[in-house]
Amino acid sequence: MSFNWRLIVGATLIYFAWNGESLDLPWPPAEGPKVVKPDEVSREWVMDIRVNNILPKDRVYLSRFYDAMGWIIMRDSERDTPIITNTEKLSQFHAGSLQLAIDREDVGKYSGLGKSVDDAFKKVLGDDVSPLEGDSTEAVILLCNALSWRFAIYGE
Repeated sequence: MSFNWRLIVGATLIYFAWNGESLDLPWPPAEGPKVVKPDEVSREWVMDIRVNNILPKDRVYLSRFYDAMGWIIMRDSERDTPIITNTEKLSQFHAGSLQLAIDREDVGKYSGLGKSVDDAFKKVLGDDVSPLEGDSTEAVILLCNALSWRFAIYGE
């Protein structure tokens, strides 16, 4: 992991930890409700992800994780020299963040969850390594917001 990746992952984890139950920090891109229902296309990307078997606390955790990830990607794309410049670096960032955010004993806790999230990324970005810029960056941010919405709890 390069020095820049450590900074991004560290910043994500610090914010993610602070965004827990005890601190209510305003989330920069959201005005009003934290989790906004995405458009129909974005919802379609994540509808294959089963959430009814996930514990509520884990759903809230994952919802906040993907909300934070979308925000980090948005902020990175606004930099003069972005760090996450292609889909391979995005994949490394996603995997590294998950490894640091999820306890080792919880990995695999929900059978098929990781594959279904990966499939959502493949729907949006494809399998090949490609630049992450413009429309593809916007699509990843929309996907992260859709994942946050999918994991959120709506009184079910």
